[in-house]
Amino acid sequence: MTKGISLFGQDMPHNQDAEEGLLACLMIDDDGTVANMCMSRKITPEYFYSQKNRIVYMAIMEVASEGKPCDCVLLSDKLQKKNELEAIGGMAEVFRISQRVETSASAGHFLKIIKDKYFLRNLITICAETIDKAQLEKDEDPRSHLEYIQERCMGLDVETTDINNSIERIASEVEAEIELPPDKRQSKAIKTGLDVLDNLIDGYYPQRMITIAGRPATGKTSILLSSILEMAINYATPCLFFSFEMSEQEIAKRFVGMLTNLPLPRIMDNRLSTQERIAVQKAFAVIKSLPIFVVETSDMTVEGIALKVRHMKKRHNIQFVGIDYLQLISATQSKGTRESEIAHISRSIKKMAKSNNLPIVMLAQLNRSVEYENRKPRPSDLRDSGSIEQDSDQIILLNPMGVDDGIPKPKYDIEVIKGKDRHGACPLTQIAQFNKQATRYESSKSVYFKAGARELDFSHKSPNDYDDRQPF
Repeated sequence: MTKGISLFGQDMPHNQDAEEGLLACLMIDDDGTVANMCMSRKITPEYFYSQKNRIVYMAIMEVASEGKPCDCVLLSDKLQKKNELEAIGGMAEVFRISQRVETSASAGHFLKIIKDKYFLRNLITICAETIDKAQLEKDEDPRSHLEYIQERCMGLDVETTDINNSIERIASEVEAEIELPPDKRQSKAIKTGLDVLDNLIDGYYPQRMITIAGRPATGKTSILLSSILEMAINYATPCLFFSFEMSEQEIAKRFVGMLTNLPLPRIMDNRLSTQERIAVQKAFAVIKSLPIFVVETSDMTVEGIALKVRHMKKRHNIQFVGIDYLQLISATQSKGTRESEIAHISRSIKKMAKSNNLPIVMLAQLNRSVEYENRKPRPSDLRDSGSIEQDSDQIILLNPMGVDDGIPKPKYDIEVIKGKDRHGACPLTQIAQFNKQATRYESSKSVYFKAGARELDFSHKSPNDYDDRQPF
C-alpha cells in the first residue's frame, strides 16, 4: 500500500479504516447522497492519507459526476481507462473494498474522522514549516513567523470547517426572521448605552468594523470608554480594550471619573473630600465586577491583536473589541509606505471582525486639513490611508462645537456625524454633550442617572465648587 507523506520518520495521523469505509459507502450510494455530501463539503483526494485511496476516490467522484451509480464494474472500468487499476491492486482490491459491510448512514461518521486527520496532518506540516523558517534566521522581523503561522492556521480553520453557504439556506433564514412579529425578533446589535450612538447606528453589530475619528482632544477615547462602561454595566457585555496611549491604571481612573462625575485631575492626584472618597470607593467596587479586559501596549502588531482577540473570544467569550488607536499599531515588517502599512492593518482588522463574529470599534486620527479649512470633517480626512474609509462598515466623525472661544468649559457639545454606513442612510448627525472634566459622554439612559447609582453622581455640583479644577 502506498502511503502519504511521513514526517520525522513517522506516519502522519490517518485512519485507513475510515478512508476505506467512506469509499465503500460511495460504492453503494445508489442515489448520490454520499457523493453530494462529499462535494458540498469540498472533500478533495488530498483528504485521504493513502495514495491508493486518493486514486479510488477520484475515480468514484468522476463516475458520480456522470450521473451513474459507482459499482465495482464501472469503477474498475474507469480506473482501467486511466491506467490506474494496477496501481491500486487490481480489480481484486476494488472488490475487497466494496465487500465491506457498510451503509450510507455511516458516511457522516467516516467523513468526520477523515477531516479531523487531514486537519492534524496540515497542522503538523505548518508547525514543521514554521520551525524551518525560524531556524533559517533570515534578515527579517522574527514576529513575521507569528504572522505566517497565524495566517496558515486561520486558512486551515476555514478550509476544514463545514459551511453551507447556498443562497437557498441564507434566504430561508432571512425569510423566517422577517416573518417573525416585531416583538419576537432578536436584534443582533449590542446596544451601546449612549443615545448618540444607538440613534446613529442602532448599536454595534457583529462582524462590523466601526471607525470613530477626530482630531486630538476631541473625545475619541472618551466616547469609546463611555460605551464600554455602559455595555458592561447595563448589558453585562464582555469587552476587550486595546490601549496604545494610556496605562491600565489611567483607564481605571477614567472609569471612576465617569461613574462619579468627579474631575479626573482630582482623582489622579488623590485630592478628594471624605464624601468624594466614599463615592470613589463605591465606584471601584462597581468596576471590579465588570467583564472588561484591558490590554496595555505600545508596540503590538495587528497580528498580535488578532491572536489576543481569538484567545479572549475562546476563553472569556468577549463580544466587543475597542482599539485606541489605529495609527499607533505597529507594522509586522515594512510593507513600503506608511499608507500601505495602514491599509494592511485596516484590512486585517476588518477580517478579524468577520472571522470572530464581533464588532470592532477602532479609533483613528483625522488630517490637519479639517482645522486649516475650518469645516466639518469628512471620511476622506482619515489620516494615512484611504483604505480605512473603504474597509470600515461605519464611520463616526467627531466635531467639537464652541470650544475655541477662549473660555474653558467643563461641558460642551460634540457634533457626532455618521460619515459612512453600508447598512443605513448617510449622513446623519446627532449632538452629544461631552463632560470633559469627567471625560464621559452624557446619555439620558446612562447608568449614571439610574436611581441605584445616584449616590455616585456629583452632577448636582456646580463647576465653581471645584476651586482647583483643571481642564483635561
